[in-house]
Amino acid sequence: DQDILRHIPIIIFTICSAHVFTISNNLGFSLAREVKFSSIKKRLISLAGSIAHELRNPLSAIRSSASIIDINPKNADVNELNKMSKEQLVKLLSNDTKEILEHKSHLNKSVNLANAIIDMTLADLSGKKISESDFTYINSSKIINEAIDLYAFKSVSERERVKINSDVINSINDSKNNPIFIFKGIETAFYYIFFNLIKNALYYAKDRVDLTITISSSNVLGKDILDQAKNNIYSSNHLKLKPEINYNIIHIHDTGPGIAPEVLQKLFGDFVTSGKSEGTGLGLAFCKRTMIDFGGDINCESEFGSWTRFNLYFPQLSDDELVKAKKYFKNL
Repeated sequence: DQDILRHIPIIIFTICSAHVFTISNNLGFSLAREVKFSSIKKRLISLAGSIAHELRNPLSAIRSSASIIDINPKNADVNELNKMSKEQLVKLLSNDTKEILEHKSHLNKSVNLANAIIDMTLADLSGKKISESDFTYINSSKIINEAIDLYAFKSVSERERVKINSDVINSINDSKNNPIFIFKGIETAFYYIFFNLIKNALYYAKDRVDLTITISSSNVLGKDILDQAKNNIYSSNHLKLKPEINYNIIHIHDTGPGIAPEVLQKLFGDFVTSGKSEGTGLGLAFCKRTMIDFGGDINCESEFGSWTRFNLYFPQLSDDELVKAKKYFKNL
């Protein structure tokens, strides 16, 4: 129902406001303590801004799907329908039903994602770490393609800027029952990370007509990663990786304006932005904490004026874990 869809943003905003109000009460700040109040107020304003900022993508996806769901005037014309054969009517009904179900699925995923983003942001504010008990096995190729499908691109040309290298398709996804590159984590959290990185890169698309975003993958020993980061003047180091472990890496490279060296080294801190007027400075800090909770990490390489590449590090699963993962995917 279109009326219900129009009210979804209002419902979500109401939920956000209620959560923020509840947290502020639980924190128990007092007007008499002006310093503490000022600090908490700043945090709550940032929280509200972060939620609003991150909800733009799922809400845009909801709006996009809702606008597409419509009835072809010809399909509502009784005279036109009477002219159709039984086979034509069956085909028409089948196609329309399939399209509606596809958009319904997209809408449901976007609404669920919006709710999950609220939950994650609030949990992060309280300092709650992601629990390993909530982890599932995730097929990297599948979730990358789903994330791109769910991302609310503003236009077809914007979507075409994102390229997936063949190495990702070939190395990440052998088949549904035998994925080569899998990791343990939480799907919603990965969507959050992926959306942030794509959104950050696309921010400069309006000013750079040749901007492209390329997604690729590799597998590197932890020691080699740490050594390379240490000696790389274009890299933000501070990686929490184990030298003896192999890591599967997802690279997200863009040909945007790059990041200044003085910003690069503090990029993953709270309230740090790289000059974007719309950002809250909380997104990348959350990405960092989440990737560490996944047992990996994230860093950024950039040459100011030329390019930027974010690297997502996932610990390679043991042979025993791979056996469990194959059973998991087989039972889906």
